[in-house]
Amino acid sequence: MYMLAWWALFVSALYSLYSRSKTLYVILVGFFIYVAAVVAPETSRDAAVYIDYYNSVIAGVPVDVEFSFKLICYVAEYFFSSSAGIFYIYALISIPVKAFVIWRLSPYPLLSLFAYASYAYLLYDFTQIRAGLAASFVLLAFYFYVTNAGYKASLALAAAVFFHFSAFVFAFAFVLFGLGNFLLVSFILFSLTLLMALVSLLAPGELFGTVSLLSYLDFTGKVSIYLSLQSDGVLADISFVRRLAPVLYCLLPLIFHVFYIGRDRLLLLYMEVLCIGMFAFSFFSALPALAYRFSDYFFIFCCLSLAHIWRLWGRTITFIYTTAYCCGMMYYMLFYLDFAG
Repeated sequence: MYMLAWWALFVSALYSLYSRSKTLYVILVGFFIYVAAVVAPETSRDAAVYIDYYNSVIAGVPVDVEFSFKLICYVAEYFFSSSAGIFYIYALISIPVKAFVIWRLSPYPLLSLFAYASYAYLLYDFTQIRAGLAASFVLLAFYFYVTNAGYKASLALAAAVFFHFSAFVFAFAFVLFGLGNFLLVSFILFSLTLLMALVSLLAPGELFGTVSLLSYLDFTGKVSIYLSLQSDGVLADISFVRRLAPVLYCLLPLIFHVFYIGRDRLLLLYMEVLCIGMFAFSFFSALPALAYRFSDYFFIFCCLSLAHIWRLWGRTITFIYTTAYCCGMMYYMLFYLDFAG
């Protein structure tokens, strides 16, 4: 079912280069909501965990999850009397919020939706649905920031943290945005990323005391859990090449755009967000579970940045370039990492 939706989106993205159809966009978003709400519970590799959490919450058994998830479990039990309800609720909130931001910010929404469906959708809305809902509000916070609605951006980020505490990391993006000079900040972050990646490769181990620092700030106990799992060989694998190569693929056209076409605020913000994500991944690389989790809140913006380069190459080459990204990421997520079970 997912592959059917993916191919339908591929054809629609090609069509959208010449016509912006809101009706088609809504239909395809609805299709992906259906897949996340109905198909994912049967095939997603994390579905069984969420069902176990749901059963524990409803039975009154203590379980280490956010209050927001428990609240959604109670709502699902009230309206649906089944664990399937949690997947309905997450899909019906998370995907429309992302779709709204994509429609508002992307010059080619169906092309951005195609890029989103090839990576972030499988990661978040098909699998890690709690973090996925938080990521939706991270995107919404960014949209409000871009439209100069500061208090709304703060509320959206607070909502993201409410749904998954790890989303607090995006607050650092707003701090860095406030420094201005997006290009200079991006260059510094990119340089630091390369330095830390080199240090990590030449001298594997804890980087700059990251784990020690996080242990002191471990308010939720998650770091201790991740360290325990890592010592047992679980969540211990990390690859700079596999992780950063797709982001560099999205970042390079933005750099070319700056030098050959010119700058605009949104393009520079995308560049800075991707560089923050790369920096976060490298900085927390000693703890792979957190490195992946934190950086994904920034890498989700690849779906928006790819469509933004149409003035550099024109819409046809932009479509081809984005499609190459989509095919590679979809294969990586679906077949290499087996995110659909």
